Amino acid sequence: DEKTLPEGMIKITSIPSEADVFVDVIQKGKTPLSFPITIGHHKITIIKDGYVDYQKDVIVETNREILLIATLLQQTGYLRITSEPTNAEVFINNKQEVITPLDKKEYTVGKYEILLKKNKYEYYKKEIEIFYQYETTENIILEEKPGKIFITSIPSEADVYIDDNWTGKKTPYSDDNIPSGHHKIRLKKIEYEDFEEDAEVKPLEITSKIGVVLKKAEYIVSYE
Repeated sequence: DEKTLPEGMIKITSIPSEADVFVDVIQKGKTPLSFPITIGHHKITIIKDGYVDYQKDVIVETNREILLIATLLQQTGYLRITSEPTNAEVFINNKQEVITPLDKKEYTVGKYEILLKKNKYEYYKKEIEIFYQYETTENIILEEKPGKIFITSIPSEADVYIDDNWTGKKTPYSDDNIPSGHHKIRLKKIEYEDFEEDAEVKPLEITSKIGVVLKKAEYIVSYE
């Protein structure tokens, strides 16, 4: 005859529920659940995606019930954000956090949308993922917003070149989408000397070259 081993009972619940339960590496089901268990020492392991594994040693006695309530802790990782320039506003999933630099900060694992804002700079947006016990680092270089150039000449109808590239337009000339920084401006017109000058374009500002007087050329240059 088979010998029946003495048993006790164990009842397991977890917060949150629907976690996998293992007794001595044998899977028993999902929380909440209760089942008979042989007396003696056992290792209870409770596992759920996105949560830290829960483990507990129990001693089961004959005809006794063990009640185990496991509060599972969410898995977390870390995020660090720096920007050039600094002092940019940081939004995580549309919620404002701090300004850069964002020192090592703890977040639950998962995907997040980060958004950086700074006056006169383009918004920076990116989806990142936080992994368990891992530090995600974002080193972000912000791009300045463009500025505007306005140029007139005497006489008008001079071809406009920006950084040696023909714009396809003539004076009077206006462009409100010029990258910030230093640019070389050149005006060309038949029977006149080329006009050339450096200009600094600043974000959201207008750089004007008004009334540039073109000088008559001593000899005629053909652009054909």
